[in-house]
Amino acid sequence: MDMMIVDMLELAKFESGTYKMQMDVFYIDIAIQHICEQLSLEIIKKQLHVHTHLSAIEVIASHRLMEQVITNFITNAIRYTPDKEDIIVSTIDEPSRIKVCVENKGAHIEEDQLDKIWDRFYRVDTARQRSQGGTGLGLAISKNILELHGAEYGVYNTVDGVLFYFYLQKKV
Repeated sequence: MDMMIVDMLELAKFESGTYKMQMDVFYIDIAIQHICEQLSLEIIKKQLHVHTHLSAIEVIASHRLMEQVITNFITNAIRYTPDKEDIIVSTIDEPSRIKVCVENKGAHIEEDQLDKIWDRFYRVDTARQRSQGGTGLGLAISKNILELHGAEYGVYNTVDGVLFYFYLQKKV
C-alpha cells in the first residue's frame, strides 16, 4: 500500500503541469547497466537471461526520471517473462536520437489493449494480473515522464514476446 501511495503522488506531480525537470547529459548504456545490476536478484530468482546490446552514447534527459522509466520497463519485463527465458535490452543509434528497447519473451498483449496499458491501474489479460505484483502505475508514470521529455514511445508484439521502446535526444 505504501508503494501505491508513493506512485500516486509521483503521478499527480507529473500530471499537475507544474513539474520542473532538470535535464542532464549522461551515458545511457551506463544507466541501463546500473539498473540491470540493481535488479539482478529478481533476474536470478527467475533464472532469466538478460542480453544487452548497448551503445556508449550521451543523451540529454533527466537522469533520475529516465532511470525510473527504464526500471519500470525492465521490472515489467521481469514480471511477465516466464522463468528461464530471455529479456533483451538494446539501444539503436540514429542520427539525432537513440532508441531504447526492452523486449521480453512471453505472452503477447492483445492488439486492442496496446494503447490502454499506459492507463493507471490497467491490466490486460489473465496472463498479466495483479498476482504479478506492482501497483499498476508504472507504465502511467513512465508515459508521463516520457511526455515531459517530448519523447516518442510505444509498445508492440514481437514474434515471441513484447517490446517497449522510447527515444531520447543525443548530445551532439
